Amino acid sequence: MKMKMMIAAAVGLTLAACRPETPKFLAEPGAETASRIDTVLVPTRYQVDLSGIDSLLRMRVSLPPMKDSVTYPDLLVKQFYSLASRTGGESYFLTQTDKVTEQIIAIIDSHLVNKSDLVFLIDNTGSMSDDIENVKKGVSSIIDHIRKKKDIRVAVATYGDEFSDGDRWYAVEPFTTEMDSVKKYVNRIALTNGGDYPESMYDAACITMDTLEWRRDAQKMIVVLGDAPSLMPPHSTNGMNQVVAKAKSKGVLMNYYPVIISPIPEGSPLVEPGFKKKILISTVYPVPSDGNVNLLLTREDHFVWEVYNTSGVLVKKDEGRTDKIQLDLTDQANGVYIVRVIDGADRQFEEKRVIVAH
Repeated sequence: MKMKMMIAAAVGLTLAACRPETPKFLAEPGAETASRIDTVLVPTRYQVDLSGIDSLLRMRVSLPPMKDSVTYPDLLVKQFYSLASRTGGESYFLTQTDKVTEQIIAIIDSHLVNKSDLVFLIDNTGSMSDDIENVKKGVSSIIDHIRKKKDIRVAVATYGDEFSDGDRWYAVEPFTTEMDSVKKYVNRIALTNGGDYPESMYDAACITMDTLEWRRDAQKMIVVLGDAPSLMPPHSTNGMNQVVAKAKSKGVLMNYYPVIISPIPEGSPLVEPGFKKKILISTVYPVPSDGNVNLLLTREDHFVWEVYNTSGVLVKKDEGRTDKIQLDLTDQANGVYIVRVIDGADRQFEEKRVIVAH
């Protein structure tokens, strides 16, 4: 808390001196002389009084290791990422089990609005034991953040493998406004066997959408916690297309926010996939910003970009073929954020710091 107050004070003093206009991309960025401030290259046109900013940009932050097809199997990433992108949500990645509560809170703070129906859909098979225990430990903090919004109903559903777990493969606690009941249900979650690696996530998602009584005029959110891909037809009644179609049939697109938890235990040597730091970002501006941040890349290619807060929690993620990235962090709190740009094909990455000051 003390560190956050120091950050806010430093940013506030800087903005009092000069609040920079948020620019569009430079037409000819190479034509301007830029100054390097720690990990950020700032075009001359957008430089402001940088007193106090340098120390913020040098803050020590521990981020999760890079992700590849060992840490996060390709099918798992493809399914969860597609589920999020096709339903208007976002996908998140965790390698650190003890960060699961912080990640859920970050999703709630960023996306939950007044009058929402919120569902936690949790894989409760044996491989998720540590993750579920951390959710149980943090459930009070999660509820505290939910209570910051008005007119929220919460439901909790769990799923495993419908072929190996029998009648226990799926369970659901209906929507309620009684948050103490939500806490009690979460703390009673028991583990199932789960059988082989894939689980019945697609079928669980469809049952959840069908059986719960959703309010027509409420925002609808489903936060999925899992570490395994879904079974697919013919071993599943539903596939991705059926899940997305059912979400759309509810009148308002269902927003899925899957948290993909690495099935490789933290500390395993396989978690470090050997990505190398390379210069991928030529310019970041403005510094500080009001939340609209521009990054010019050294070439056009397919990149993944992630934004972390100083707790190492992922708050934004996207990907695409581009040579310039526009980040919208206007929904985030004031402070320092780390942008990580990844070239997965060549196993390269680079990280830059940005400051948000509304």
